[in-house]
Amino acid sequence: MIWNHLLHAGFGLIASGMFPWSFSGVLTSMGFSVIIQGIDMIRLYKFYRVRFSPNKTPERSELTVFIYKLSQIYIMKIVWYAAVTLVAASVIRTFK
Repeated sequence: MIWNHLLHAGFGLIASGMFPWSFSGVLTSMGFSVIIQGIDMIRLYKFYRVRFSPNKTPERSELTVFIYKLSQIYIMKIVWYAAVTLVAASVIRTFK
C-alpha cells in the first residue's frame, strides 16, 4: 500500500506536466492508475485464489461476492491513486 502511494506520488512529481487539473490530465492519471492497479489486483487475486482452490468447491454466491468485492476495490483504488498522482503533480507545479 505504501509502495503504491510512493509510486503514484513519485510519478506525479516526475511527470507533473502530464497531469494538469483538466479533463485530459485526469484521464491520463486514471489511465496510469488503471495499469498499475491492474497489476496489483492480479497480485491480490493470486493471493486470495487459495480460498477457491480446485480441491474445494465454493458456493456460487461466495465466488460471486468475492469477484464483486475485488471489482469494487479496483475501482476505488483507481480513483484514489489517480487523485494521489494529481495532487503530487499540482504540489510540484506550485513550487516550480
